[in-house]
Amino acid sequence: MYRHLILKRIKPCQQFYASSLTLYFPSLRMGTLRWALIVCRSVFRLLVTICISGMLAACGFAEDCQSLDFSSLAHANRMRIATNHDKTIRETTDQTEIAALVKFISVRTESWCKPWAGIPIGLARAELYADKKLLGSVSLGSNFAGAGQWRIRILEKSEREELLHIFAISDPYAK
Repeated sequence: MYRHLILKRIKPCQQFYASSLTLYFPSLRMGTLRWALIVCRSVFRLLVTICISGMLAACGFAEDCQSLDFSSLAHANRMRIATNHDKTIRETTDQTEIAALVKFISVRTESWCKPWAGIPIGLARAELYADKKLLGSVSLGSNFAGAGQWRIRILEKSEREELLHIFAISDPYAK
């Protein structure tokens, strides 16, 4: 009889939960029952959120990171520094400058990621050529370097300053 009174006070969609709870715990009062239903809903919503997040991550919405091989850049004999609008800032054939860039990028072969939110574009880039053949390019962003296959790597402040020094340009992001 007490269970019947509880079931009349709650919504029909909650009757299954209420009848299950009062069946196993007949001494439950209405306040306790409502509290139990609220907790069950919160736990259910949390589990659904975790499942959806896990599925999105599994479907490729997480960052895809890999190692890149920059060995082909060692054959470069010309470097062109340009803006993201393909305006040439400077060109050089100085092997020490080219070797500095190749060394900088070759040391950092790990953690080149493809962010799920899209690839940011750096305001400056260095293109490396073997005569007229483009071997690859490295872009400079506000806190990242970009290279082959739409990959970026987050740079520490000192690494970014070193790359700016190799590019031999002023900071395009300076205000």
